[in-house]
Formats: sequence, structure tokens, C-alpha cells
Amino acid sequence: MAQSASLPGASRRLWILGAWQDWLFFIGTPALILPLVLLARARVGLEDLALIVASFGAVGHHFPGLLRAYGDRELFQRFKARFVVAPLFLVAVCLFCVSLEFRGLTLMAYAWGVWHALAQTYGFLRIYDAKVQSQATLTCRLDLAMCVVWFIGLVLLSPVRLRRVLEMFYESGGPIVPAAWLSGARAVAEVALVGVTLAFLVHLLVGWRRGQRQSPLKLLTMVTTFGFWWYTNIAVSNLLLGILLFELFHDVQYLSIVWVFNRNRALKGALSGLTRFLFRPRAVLIGGYVGLVFAYGALSYAANGLPSAPPKNVLLGVFVASTLLHFYYDGFIWKVREKATRQSLGLPDGKEASAAVRLPRGLTHAFTWVFFFLIPLAGLAVAQTRGLAPDLERSRSFAQGIGTANDYDQLGQALLAAGDRPAAVESFRAALERDPTLAPARAGLADALSFLGDWAGAEEAYRRALRDEDMATARNGLGNLLAHEGRAQDAIAEYRRAIELDPELRTARANLGGALASLGRWDEALEQLRFAVNQCPECPDSAPQYRNLARALHETGRPEEALDALRKGVALTPDDLELRLDLANQLTATRRPKEALEQYQALLQRQPDHAQCLFGQANTLALLGRFDEAKAGYQKALSVQPAFPEAHRNLGFLALQVGDLAAAEASLRAALRLDPDEGDAHGALAEVLRRRGRTEEAATHEAAARRLAQPR
Repeated sequence: MAQSASLPGASRRLWILGAWQDWLFFIGTPALILPLVLLARARVGLEDLALIVASFGAVGHHFPGLLRAYGDRELFQRFKARFVVAPLFLVAVCLFCVSLEFRGLTLMAYAWGVWHALAQTYGFLRIYDAKVQSQATLTCRLDLAMCVVWFIGLVLLSPVRLRRVLEMFYESGGPIVPAAWLSGARAVAEVALVGVTLAFLVHLLVGWRRGQRQSPLKLLTMVTTFGFWWYTNIAVSNLLLGILLFELFHDVQYLSIVWVFNRNRALKGALSGLTRFLFRPRAVLIGGYVGLVFAYGALSYAANGLPSAPPKNVLLGVFVASTLLHFYYDGFIWKVREKATRQSLGLPDGKEASAAVRLPRGLTHAFTWVFFFLIPLAGLAVAQTRGLAPDLERSRSFAQGIGTANDYDQLGQALLAAGDRPAAVESFRAALERDPTLAPARAGLADALSFLGDWAGAEEAYRRALRDEDMATARNGLGNLLAHEGRAQDAIAEYRRAIELDPELRTARANLGGALASLGRWDEALEQLRFAVNQCPECPDSAPQYRNLARALHETGRPEEALDALRKGVALTPDDLELRLDLANQLTATRRPKEALEQYQALLQRQPDHAQCLFGQANTLALLGRFDEAKAGYQKALSVQPAFPEAHRNLGFLALQVGDLAAAEASLRAALRLDPDEGDAHGALAEVLRRRGRTEEAATHEAAARRLAQPR
């Protein structure tokens, strides 16, 4: 590389480094990147690979730009004020935003990053054209327009990228963007993309016929860069993978152009210190150059591994500032029209036409910072402090403004979570119209239909979704539907399959525990319910699981553990009346009548006519020997719910205990009319009849009590 940077002659005129070097590092780089990434993905997970590229590539390639800014004596003297003030200013702003979690900084960095990528591409186009003396103003402007419409236009036209931009905007406090605006922006992007490309091609052909030929290497660079940008934005549906691929392309180009530039500057004696040493004519120093880039990136990689603490926030803030500095410095230190830059890139003399309106230097930079950084960042920070747009409105914005199957699927999920089941059904159906094979949307449709009571439609949707993709959540949902229909064994099979697919799916564990409990398989149920609760003991939705766990513990002879489980459930959801009732009943069962009575009284203050609560309070009063109050409690429970066999039975027990045999017989017979299989009522009635001298009839009820007491 060192030798080719200074080769003279006609073979050198078209190239920056040389034929094969330009193909490898500037033009045909995607052909190298794609197989390398494919090979790496076979050994490293995508998220880990993305973190490595983000650290060692995206952050690491800032280092050569800093070398260029602070190691070039002439450049530093020209822009000394900016090079001193800008880092201090940006580090302060970034640390402030990171410490207060103002997410607008991420959005600003992304927007500047897209502009930086297109500006780098535009720079290469101008370099190659300068090699052939193609410096017409219209050519420059059309090149810049092509970069703008291809880079920004494809972000708008990419469902994945546009959605991520909107997510960052909403997470930063931005208001909901009307769907009509999004549709309009995408339509404008399409028209601009086609229109500018046609204008460029017409200008190219007209110039070619007139002998005003543009660089063929520039045209190849446009094809490979715009094509790869299209591929990573449109063809690659995975956001992380798309960002990773183009970042590698961008980094390789940047590292290479900085090397050749600083190599030539070193030969002219314009560099100082480390920069001068690093870019001496020694092949081994190329390894040192790359090593320093990786070392700088390693600091960022290490920062991501720190626990959440002030040191991590400080380092993250510094590296965001490094990113913004990189974008900012490259905006003014790489001007191809300037003589020193042209000479260091091996370009012929001549003034490069500008493609932009120029302002006085101070006003230009003030305008850039105020209108493209400070005002947007401050506006987003203020908006974020006022609260973010609701999740449902965000999902609706994505669906109506972008409109992919995934967008409608996620809107359906948001509507389902909000309780709007009919609207969720329509949204899931809209998703399936766009992609009939989208299994998560069909499973969501099944969830919504089951909530609406369309059991047949829900089961069909679940089974169709599972034919397309075997999903743990869909198996769990199908299990719930089967359990509701009384098909406990089939439900258990679905729950077990869900757990095979996702052993950490605690809802499936909890549902399996409930289904096993319904069959009286308490020990098996207890194992699953313990797992579900222990996996997330503080989650609000664990309260029903504590209730089922308490029942299983009670049935397996662990009353104290059952009581503890109920206390934990009530602590999570104090307003759950049924859970509090279970706690009160368990307190009664474990002979804590005073504590139980407090719970019943608190419940009855909120719901005075709750039959089960009145029944439980009466049981507790009976334990305390307050028989008259207990009797009144049973009678009130029966006035609320006449068909209450347990209340009739206990009222009969109470009458028998105080010696009112006639009342006891009446109550016990009422209980048996409602539930002929109530064994305790048969036994108590036998005692009443024996005391009243009706031994033959008493024997019949004693036999019934013995029969019902036998295990089935």
C-alpha cells in the first residue's frame, strides 16, 4: 500500500491507491465483507458480532480522524479554536444527556451518521472525478443529489430502518407522526429517487456524447455503494445485520483513505509526533495503525461490559462525543477543493466546484450547531420530560404509516394488551392479508378470538399457526383453550410441548400446574407452580400463581407454606379481593381466627354482599365461640346466595352444636337437596336423626357418609 500511494504514470491517474487496492478497499469491498460476515456468524451470535463491529469498527475508526485533526500541524493551526472547543463542548453535552437518559442524543447521532455516510461517498465520487478533471458544477450537484436521495430516500423506504428511526424519535419524547405525513414522505422519496437518478443518467449520457466524460471508477463506486446501501436497508430484514454490514464497508473505506492521505502528508513532513511516526514508509507500521484503531475501539467494548454505574455512563458519554466529533471534523477537514487536501490525495491542481451554498465561516458553523444539533436536542429533551407517546399510539403509527405485516401484528398485540379484542382481530387479519405465513400474527388472532369466545375459530387459528411455526406461546394459548373446554389431558400435552420449546416460559409452567391440579395431581402441580413463582416472585402477574400454589400446598399437607404463599400474593396485589379471601380462609384453616376475622371485615367493608366472604366470616366467628353472630352470618350469606350448600351445612352444624335439632335437620336436608354427595352433611344428619330416635333413617345417612368418604 505504501508503494502504490506514490506511483506515477498514466496507470495511476484513475486510481487512488492502485487497481487492486481500490477494488479491495473502496469499490468492491462488499464482495469481501459478505463472505467474512457469513463465516463469522457461524461462530459468533449476531448480537455479539454487532457489538464487536460497533466497538472496534464504528468507534475504532474515529481514531484515524483524530490523528488527522491533532497530528497535522498545519491543519491544527488553521482550526485550533474548533479542535479545542468542540471536544469540551460535546463531552459536556453528551455526559449531561447520558446522565439524565435523554434519548434524543441517540437519534441525533443516527441522523448525523447517515449524513456522514453519504458525505463520505460523495467525497469518493469527487476524488475519482477530479482524477479525470470532471469538475463541472452541475456534475457535482447531481452527485450530491444522488447521495442524498439514495441514502436518505432508502431509509424512508426501508420498513425496518424507518421503524427504528420512528422508535428512536418516540423514545426521545417526539409526538406521534401522522400516518399521512409518513406516507407522503415515502412517496416523495420514491419520486425523488427516480427523478434524480434519471436526471443524473441524462446528464451523464449528454456529457459522454460531448466528450465531457465522468470517471468510470466513480460510476462503479456509485453502483456498488448505492447497491450495497439498498441491500443492507431493503433486502436484509434484520436491522442489526444490515447496520453491521454497511458499517464494515464504511470503516474499511475510511481507514484506507486516511492511511493514504496521512502517508502522503508524512512524506511532505507536515505531520508531527505519533502521527508522523506511524505513517513513515514502513510496511510493518500498517499493522501498528490498524492495532491502534482496534485499541481505541477496545475501550468502547470494555465500557459496554461495565455494570450500570457512573463510570460506565461517563465512558459512554465520551464515546458518543467521539462519534459526533468524528462526524463534525470530517465535515470540514476533507474538503477536496482545498489545495493541501488535493495534493495529499494525488489529485491534479484545480479548483473543485462547490455543490452547496457557502456562508461566512463563523456563520456556517454556528448555523450547523444551532439548527442541526442544539435546537433539535433541546426540543426532544423537553418533550421527553413531559412523557412519551402511549405504546398503542406508537404501534398504530407504525401500522398506518409503514404498513408491513409485522407492523399490523404488533398493533394487534398492543390492542390485545389494551383490551380492545375486536380491533385486535382486525389488525391481525390485516397482517395476515399482507403475509399469510406470519405465524405470530395468526397466533395473536387465535388469542383474540379465544377472548371473544370464538373457541372453534381460535383453535383453528392456533393449529394453523403451529403448522407454520412451532411456537411456545401458541402452544400455551392452545392449552388454555383446551383447558377451558374441559380437555385437561390435551391441555397438559400442549403445555408440556410449550415448555420443551421454551423451558423458561413461566406462564406455561403455571398453566400446566393448574391443569394438573384440576386432575388432583397435586405433587406434579406443586413442582410446576413452584418453578413459575420462583422464576419471578415479584412480578405483578404472579399473584394468581401464588393462589394456585397455595392451593397445591394446602392439598399436599403444607398449610403454613400455603399461608406464606397467599401472604406474598396479597402483598403483590392488595386489591385482589379473591386472593384476600383465600388468605382469610387459610388463616381460619390454620387456627388463626382473629387474623382471619380482620381480613373478612376489611373485605366486607368493600363488598358487603359477598356470599363467600360472609360464609368465611361466619366460620371464623363459630371458631371463636360467637355462635349467634356466626348464625347471623350464615343466614346473611344464604340471603345473598340461597343455593349455597356449604352455608346450609355449616348452619346445620352450628344448630347441632347448640342442641337445636329441628333447625339442624332442616339446614342439613337443605344442604343435601343442593348437593346429595355432601358426605359431612350426611354424617351430621345421621347424628341428628339418631338423637331424635329415628335410628333406621340415621343408618341410611351413616352408610351414605361412609360410602362418600371412601377414595374414588
